[in-house]
Amino acid sequence: MSARDIYDLRSYEPTDAVPVLEGHVLPSIWRSEDPLVESHGCHGELRELPAFEVTAIGWRDNPMCVVVDSEVNTDDPSDLLWTMTTWGTGGQDVFTVPRAQGHEMNPANDSKGIVTKIGIDATFDRGRRPRGQRVSYPMVELARYSNY
Repeated sequence: MSARDIYDLRSYEPTDAVPVLEGHVLPSIWRSEDPLVESHGCHGELRELPAFEVTAIGWRDNPMCVVVDSEVNTDDPSDLLWTMTTWGTGGQDVFTVPRAQGHEMNPANDSKGIVTKIGIDATFDRGRRPRGQRVSYPMVELARYSNY
């Protein structure tokens, strides 16, 4: 696929999702990056990088760096936080990815963009103990109690 074959995908992209490009790095073919505005709003430095052959384009809903079970509502910050603090344990479920590639313009990274990234596994570990039934409460109309 050449640059001329790429269409404006923004007209097809769901507004609440992150695009995902699947493909292969071609280590023997190097190309110069096009000048792009990065996420921080500045142009990154131009450099030669291995080419990437795109084989599929899709979108990922609910992008996050925290892994949770399917019954967790990732659109609800309180549900996500409850899951992280209840099912996750810092000593076992928080991990780092040292020397990961970030962006060189991010002040937290070194001049080449290298940084240690973190991940959280907040899935319920069925091997630790049985999971109890989570209690749910009915919605309350606060307007009924506005006199207090």
